[in-house]
Amino acid sequence: MSMESGLRFFLRYVEAHGAVVLEEEDQALVHLTDSLRQDFALPQELALTSDAEVAQEGGQLLVIAGHPLLEAAAERVLQQGDAGWAALAWPRTTPPAKETLLEGLRGFYPVEHGRVDIVGEPEPLYVPLLQIGALVSFTGENRFLERMETLVDAIEALALPPAAAARILQAPAVPQPEALSVLAPRFEEALGVGLREVERQAAGRAQALAAEAQKALGEELERAEAYYQAQLQQIAHRRESAAAERQGLYDDQARVTSEEALRRRGEIEEKYGVRGSVRPFRLHLLLAPALHLDLEVRRGERCYPLACNYLLEAQTFLRLRCPSCGEAMGLVAGRQELGCLSCQGAKVESADPPPESAMRPAVTAKKAPASPPARLVQGGRPRQTQRKPKEDSVAKPKGRPQAPEAWRRWGPLPELAQDFFSGVLAGGAPGMPIARNSPLDIALRFFGWRGLHLVLDLPYPDVPAQGSRLLQLNLLEGHHLTGRLQVGHVRREFTLLLQGSADEPTLWEVLPCRLSSPYRLAPLNALGHQLEAMGEMAEHHGAPGGLDEVEWLFLSVGAERWQFSLMLRAFSVWRRAGRKAPGISARAAASGVFQIALDESGLTANENMVAETFGADPLRTRQAAEAIAQRLPRLLL
Repeated sequence: MSMESGLRFFLRYVEAHGAVVLEEEDQALVHLTDSLRQDFALPQELALTSDAEVAQEGGQLLVIAGHPLLEAAAERVLQQGDAGWAALAWPRTTPPAKETLLEGLRGFYPVEHGRVDIVGEPEPLYVPLLQIGALVSFTGENRFLERMETLVDAIEALALPPAAAARILQAPAVPQPEALSVLAPRFEEALGVGLREVERQAAGRAQALAAEAQKALGEELERAEAYYQAQLQQIAHRRESAAAERQGLYDDQARVTSEEALRRRGEIEEKYGVRGSVRPFRLHLLLAPALHLDLEVRRGERCYPLACNYLLEAQTFLRLRCPSCGEAMGLVAGRQELGCLSCQGAKVESADPPPESAMRPAVTAKKAPASPPARLVQGGRPRQTQRKPKEDSVAKPKGRPQAPEAWRRWGPLPELAQDFFSGVLAGGAPGMPIARNSPLDIALRFFGWRGLHLVLDLPYPDVPAQGSRLLQLNLLEGHHLTGRLQVGHVRREFTLLLQGSADEPTLWEVLPCRLSSPYRLAPLNALGHQLEAMGEMAEHHGAPGGLDEVEWLFLSVGAERWQFSLMLRAFSVWRRAGRKAPGISARAAASGVFQIALDESGLTANENMVAETFGADPLRTRQAAEAIAQRLPRLLL
């Protein structure tokens, strides 16, 4: 049967919602469910066609573009939205050789004063991409709709070029992805970038449509101006020959005509003006086959770690942001850190210049905040949300703050960090002092060497891990380190916080991803195994000993709702406060401590909700939080 796309859409819609559709030669017979019959005010059985002659002769309902049934079904589809995920098929072609990737890499990522090299072998994995679709309604002389889509790299939160996006969207999907790692996406930032990109496309299309209408606009404005000028000339001519007492009437008539001319001009400009209204309706997570490359940027004796991804289907590298400030600009290998033209000030440095092949002009792009990606973990419980610091309370630095020089000179950081991780994960001593009552101290005191597995969101271990390897380590701020660790076949990004001074440093906390701010927690989409592993560990080894009533509430109530790192911060707050809250009930104290931990971690949580979780009174919770906060010693983080 030959039918228009509108009728095909309606038939597929009702069929997906339980209707029975029988397509014949010149019509479609439909048996609707009771809910569909009520929604569309139709009989339970009806015959539809998109052929006007068939409808006229046989009495079938004619459904073509513009029919109310199509608009009603389309509106329901838009309200429901189109969300989902898919894994793209792995290309059958042979991946590029390492030497070929390196040659293309140096052309795609020009680094001033430095040279890029690939470390190790390329790792096949999936890169998460966000496909964002929107329906844009343009209004002007005519009203019409257009669909616009964009594809965003959910790791760096940067939109893909149109050519690369088109190749990705043409790739076939598979029902089951390969057993490979996936880089954990930053949904919130990538979604914001995608929506802004769709709005930018809509604004550009509106400008193009308005430019096409300029000729017609000018012609109609000329006709209107000529008409009103003629009217004013006639009024002026009559005024000249009128008696003095009637000249005031002609003056009023001229004023009203001039106002009418201005009003009419506004109507014409509005008629030909084009405005676009964006309505997002599609959000797909696409797992795209890629090669992950660990890189080194060398400048003389200095070496800076970096990582990038190569999309196999699009045959192109994904753009990178500056590891220091987040700008999507050309990189610069400075004397102290790897930055970009923004945070390095575009200074020309004469010392140890790189080979001429590495000196290429940098490409600028729009600024957007970003942080390095976390390695893959699946799932997470979306019960808490990240919030941004208030504008008036946190100053925005132009670049990443420089670490104090005393900390830069503090010990061989890579060796000390390697000794800590390898020692604890293997069931031995940490090799570095740990601050008393810190989150890391509590994790290791409660769960032993398994506590570090929980903190890093590693799979639940039966025996200590042997042969852990530190792949990267970066000093971001004075008390703030980030890096990448390999334990067996699993790699994890981490953030390591230090406490104290450069003369007597102690370990304070380990977080399971790279964080640009040491006060924040890992986003929930970067956690997967952690919460389940806590219950499994408690089942095998029992709950930690020496807990008071408040801490039992942390485990019995908080473990069901919040991530392990936040739990440890709550324990740390309570123990640093001396585990005392005179005149305050245990439930109020527990909810007050959790409110402090949430606030310090930059997480949004209503005080009443936290109090309700612990069965405490909101007013008592607020009083408890204030009293406990006064007892906390100041940290040097």
